[in-house]
Amino acid sequence: MREPQRSQRSSRILSAALLALLLTPGIPVAAQSPDLDGQPIISIRLLVDGREVRDDSVLRVLETKVGLPFSRAGVRESIVHLVALRRFEDVQVAADREAGGVALTYTMTPLQEITNIEFEGDLGLGENRLRSVIDERFTGIPPSTRAAEVSSSLEALLHERGFRAARVLPRVRLEKAGSRATLVFEVAAGARVRVASLNVTGAPVGDAAGIASRLRLGVGEPFDRDAVLDRVDQYTEALRRRGYYEARVDLEATYSEDGLGAAVTVNIVPGPHVTLVFRGDAIPEDKRNEVLPLDRGDVLDEDRLEDASLEIERYLRGLGYREATAPFTREQRGPGEVLLVFTVKRGPQHKIAGVDIVGAQQVPQPELSSMLSLEPGQWFVQSRLDADTARLTEEYRRRGFRDATITSSAQLEPTADALLRVRLNVAEGPRTTVGDLLFEGNTSVPTAVIRALVGSLPGRPFYQPQVNADRDAVLSEYLTRGHQLATVQASASLSPDKTTANLRFQISEGPRIVVDRVLVVGNERNSALDIERETRLLSGMPISPQSLAEAQRRLTALGLFRRVQVTELQHGSETRRDILVLVEEGPVNRVGYGGGLEGARRLKRDAATGRAVEEFDLAPRGFFEVGRRNLWGKNRSVNLFVRAAIRSSDQVNSDGQPSDPDPGALEDTGSGFREYRVLGTFREPNFLGLPVDLAITGLLDQAIRSSFDFNRRQAYVEGSHRFGRFSLAGRYAFGRTRLFNERIAPEDQLAVDRVFNPGVRLSSFSVSAAHDTRDDSLAPTRGSLVLLDGALAAKSFGSQIGFIRTYGQA
Repeated sequence: MREPQRSQRSSRILSAALLALLLTPGIPVAAQSPDLDGQPIISIRLLVDGREVRDDSVLRVLETKVGLPFSRAGVRESIVHLVALRRFEDVQVAADREAGGVALTYTMTPLQEITNIEFEGDLGLGENRLRSVIDERFTGIPPSTRAAEVSSSLEALLHERGFRAARVLPRVRLEKAGSRATLVFEVAAGARVRVASLNVTGAPVGDAAGIASRLRLGVGEPFDRDAVLDRVDQYTEALRRRGYYEARVDLEATYSEDGLGAAVTVNIVPGPHVTLVFRGDAIPEDKRNEVLPLDRGDVLDEDRLEDASLEIERYLRGLGYREATAPFTREQRGPGEVLLVFTVKRGPQHKIAGVDIVGAQQVPQPELSSMLSLEPGQWFVQSRLDADTARLTEEYRRRGFRDATITSSAQLEPTADALLRVRLNVAEGPRTTVGDLLFEGNTSVPTAVIRALVGSLPGRPFYQPQVNADRDAVLSEYLTRGHQLATVQASASLSPDKTTANLRFQISEGPRIVVDRVLVVGNERNSALDIERETRLLSGMPISPQSLAEAQRRLTALGLFRRVQVTELQHGSETRRDILVLVEEGPVNRVGYGGGLEGARRLKRDAATGRAVEEFDLAPRGFFEVGRRNLWGKNRSVNLFVRAAIRSSDQVNSDGQPSDPDPGALEDTGSGFREYRVLGTFREPNFLGLPVDLAITGLLDQAIRSSFDFNRRQAYVEGSHRFGRFSLAGRYAFGRTRLFNERIAPEDQLAVDRVFNPGVRLSSFSVSAAHDTRDDSLAPTRGSLVLLDGALAAKSFGSQIGFIRTYGQA
């Protein structure tokens, strides 16, 4: 929750700063040289920290260009853009008249970027604990402007942990580069407060010392309030698990004036010992434990007990006991002993004899009956009846019966006490249809376009939720076209007989707001032009929530940034706004490694008898992965993955010891790295600026199977493109697979050959297309997947065999 709040706060601060710049009455260059307006700009100099630089990213955001007429508004806009870059602490502009026009000089003071945090002095707590507070509350490295706030948070932490006199002073240390700095916190934790006196009240006789020991409290011992509170919570939970569900333990501490001593009081209120009892009709034990799990140490307050009572009643009524009750009472059983009694009364269990729908005239009764979940023979459940009643009522409203009402009842059958007949009484009322459809106030969007968005057309049923959806659809269209201040109001006027509703959409379009410039902030390795291109936001393009969200989604999908924020930046113009793209680049390099030990029983060959024997085999395994992203400043990545396992020999002597491999029998049966996998991958989305994602893969793989071993060497080049629900991919593959140590049954040989094509070189092209409308790829509830795949191998492009393979799935 902290990160979005911080981002919004930063955006508000930046917007306020830019607004202040725009409203400042005296930009020096304009005040000093009012007669320069209209003169051509002949040169632009950039001075950063007193040095002249040539920075294309800065020149690109300036409104003042060489050859254009000089204007105060252009200078003002340029300053706004430079401040928005968040690279400069101060920007000054000087304009000098020279032969032929105006020479502009932008003098910028670089913003000191905090790149590291250090702690000095007596920290009191571990450095990692202090850093964790900064990470949690300030999300990484805070700017120097929040140093005092960070110091206050650190002091509060130290005070809570017993360092009552702790002080934290911040300072900024400049690095050699000048634009980077380290935020240093000088910590003086001082002496930790100690327990001056200890009083334990409410404890059983003779148990006060034991409780103090359990809480690790003692006179003269250091007092860490947070740690003690954690132990107090653990002790309270232990009491509740023992049946003292109303137990409460309070910790109070009064500190001395010098902050070095604390008078500590632990007040224990155990409450009565509670025994839970269920009387009356039985319910399953697992259901009782689900309703009241007493092993968690939670408090049994009135709200929780009432919820448990209602849950038991819902459970029984769901089984057909419509009159089930489960109230609870407390019974005093001696001093400090209470019985908590749930009295369960199920009552009679009812089944449904039949369901009658009465009063339906304009809607066919079979259609209504098909919408019911209640059926004859089911257990009667009131909640299902209520749901069916609401479903039918909503269906009538959807068909235009805006005043329709449905009431339900359930009566005992006179011939059987356990059967109920359900009756649904329908009062339809008049059916209302849409009459006239009017649109007012639309000037930039044609009426035909708006009308195509509306579902409430003349002659169709009048349904208020549909009218609301139509209003939202019209408003969404205006927002998409850049009318961010547009409003749409929908109203309906009914005829006297309530059979016709005339709809009127009143539209206030407001100004159309378009993109002025795209400003990229926070990039170091990635090109600003590449980031701007990836957003697909162009100057003059309408600004809409959808376009900003799509730009942020596309940048996030690159996988190059820890954080991406795309926001509007308002300046002097009412119809043009800058787009601020704030990125935080992620790490370039990625390294991973791991290991393990696999144990399994494997079949091996006895070298003496030649028979198969089963032996327990241990195989150490390990993997190593290294990757790099953002190659050459683009969204390219390369990755290398290596996995290996050490296997023992496949041959053993009769005594169970490994034997020397017999070269005349099996190949490569000795101990060593007999299983390994080396996988190298290069990826580049939008290869050469095309809408194609390129992947180049090399694979070296060797593995042991139960009836054979294999060694595979392959290379792939794949290009893919996704548009909407469709995806298309093409691949070229080249490689060879070799089988050895074969122990394949004759009936399995054909299947193995079909999968591995052993011993031959394959060169093949394949194409796959997919249409995926599933709402979830793992557990879909609607939609479908249609997949078509085809492959071609031929001797004409290097393959030793040729084939055509197709595969389809729907």
